Amino acid sequence: MTLKKKILVATGLTLAAALVAGAAWGQMWLNRRAREGVDRQITRLSSVACVEYGSVWYGAFSHDLTLKNLTVAPRAFTKPVRVGRMEIGEEDGRREVVLTDISLDVSQPGLGRLSALFSSLGYAEVSAGARLEWKYLPADGRFDLDQFLVTVEDMGKLDVSLDLSNLRWPGGEFKLLSLLFLRSILDKSVLIGSSVGYEDFSLIRRLDEVQAKKLGVPLEKFREDRARATAAHAEPGMSPRAATDLAAFESFARDPRRIVIRLAPEKPVTVKEMSRIKDYGRWVDAMGVTVES
Repeated sequence: MTLKKKILVATGLTLAAALVAGAAWGQMWLNRRAREGVDRQITRLSSVACVEYGSVWYGAFSHDLTLKNLTVAPRAFTKPVRVGRMEIGEEDGRREVVLTDISLDVSQPGLGRLSALFSSLGYAEVSAGARLEWKYLPADGRFDLDQFLVTVEDMGKLDVSLDLSNLRWPGGEFKLLSLLFLRSILDKSVLIGSSVGYEDFSLIRRLDEVQAKKLGVPLEKFREDRARATAAHAEPGMSPRAATDLAAFESFARDPRRIVIRLAPEKPVTVKEMSRIKDYGRWVDAMGVTVES
């Protein structure tokens, strides 16, 4: 190898090493800045919960934030909620939060009556995962919840989407903590569309078995009686849509394995007005409800 080639190779290796070292230093700097930001948020939450985590990673190109080995201990809890991994990302204004390996010991006083309920159903620990995707446009108060998905092992899966306008969050920015005051925030918002889906793994079955035992009847009879009570909401002159949806509710009452409820109102309606409609048939038609079971 000539001297010129040796110099070129040495220069190339030096540049490569410098780039690797620079990238490593840059990633360390990003992670440190991310950790500082996370610590500030945790400090704000300190009055309601103690939050700790193991490691932080901030993507230099994706700008995704990943936290590992979190523990969240609300003040009333004797044992913390554990989260194996939390990923937070944003792209084109759409935000995403993904939680994996969530575990919660249900035998603690902080859960109140839920602790006794879970125990009576044979649950000792909850293992779950969750995904939240949303976009909020402050100018017109447009809130598009693409997906709120919670899967709880040996219980069930809940999948929710929601599209609203005229939703005004405090300070003009959607924050997860604002969900604690969701009822008051929602009143003046206008519903564009929504869907709620539930798939049962064992939760409803166990609840039904406990209730049937209390009543001293077989499980099949308990569910059949519930289906008849559901069908009793039928009224003369009910629209075909309302009748079809009622039949789907009746089917789920008899065999509660999976149900999907979608709302697509033809005319703008505020959430507060929606809650005031008591008549089933009128509510189904006004909300553009379709039910699959």
